[in-house]
Amino acid sequence: LGFTDATGHASVSEIELLKSSEIAVFSPGFLPKTMAMTPESKTYTVALNHVATPIQIESQPEGALVKINGRDLGRTPIDTEIPYPGAAVNIEIGGVDGFEFVTRTQSVGARGIVLRGNTAITLNRDPLQAARAMASEGKLTDATQLLEGIPESDNSYLLAQHQLGELFLNNLKDPVKAATAFHKVTSSPKVENFSDKRFIGTFINEAVALFQAGENAVAADPNLAISFWRQSEAILKKTEAELRFVPQAQYSQAVHTLNYYRALALHKTWTVTQNGDDQKSAMQYWKDYIQGTALALPQDQHYDWVKKAEGYFQQIQTARKSLSRDSKAPVAM
Repeated sequence: LGFTDATGHASVSEIELLKSSEIAVFSPGFLPKTMAMTPESKTYTVALNHVATPIQIESQPEGALVKINGRDLGRTPIDTEIPYPGAAVNIEIGGVDGFEFVTRTQSVGARGIVLRGNTAITLNRDPLQAARAMASEGKLTDATQLLEGIPESDNSYLLAQHQLGELFLNNLKDPVKAATAFHKVTSSPKVENFSDKRFIGTFINEAVALFQAGENAVAADPNLAISFWRQSEAILKKTEAELRFVPQAQYSQAVHTLNYYRALALHKTWTVTQNGDDQKSAMQYWKDYIQGTALALPQDQHYDWVKKAEGYFQQIQTARKSLSRDSKAPVAM
């Protein structure tokens, strides 16, 4: 016969009412009611009571976590009931390794929420999650190939390159490829000049990768190593002013990594060049690190890092003392 309006009223013609001796009133999420019709009555009032709402949800793949309006319903397939949630709900489905989360607004029909068969929710693959899962299983080649296959036009390209750089640096021990991947992020128009603060850590990672590349190159090509170390120090120098934008939870570690590797890059450069300016800069940065930055580290990390820094600092002091003694030695005529 029709629907009630926003105020809960509905008008039905007398002709329609003459066709039946009773009228049924129903709405999703409520128990239906049937009322007898009498010729004398022109107005009928009915109050519907809430009823539990059936929820049937399937997904491809199965085993996805389902939340409705923030309430955890378990993993698919879901076949349960919840108190009537309203005319529409917010559904979150995901939590499957290698697949993206899906968030959608879903209307509540007369049969509740039924998403199965042809209407089951299909989760899209998340290459970043999939690569992490592969790496955790030791499938490093598969993980790198997956990340390398993400095109530059994809929204996840920059995150993929950052993740790829981490794989090359930490897992595959290939700092040159790591630096290349990180540089694709830091040189992007969306990121360069620190336009996107999410990637401040990528600049630091690129510098660390360049430092490691210098370590690998120094025996065969000292000049190449110096080039890597100077690039590393230059990146860290320009990144220092951006550290204030690093999230609090990551701040101490970011400051430590930047200052430690900046001092170390200068130190390693000096060991090859024996340049006085490089030595002076390295000594000052080690001093600043030991007296300040390292103190902010967690206690379990503080001792080891300070000992390393003190060892490098002592190396410079010893070299300076030796140079001073040599300069005072008598010259044979």
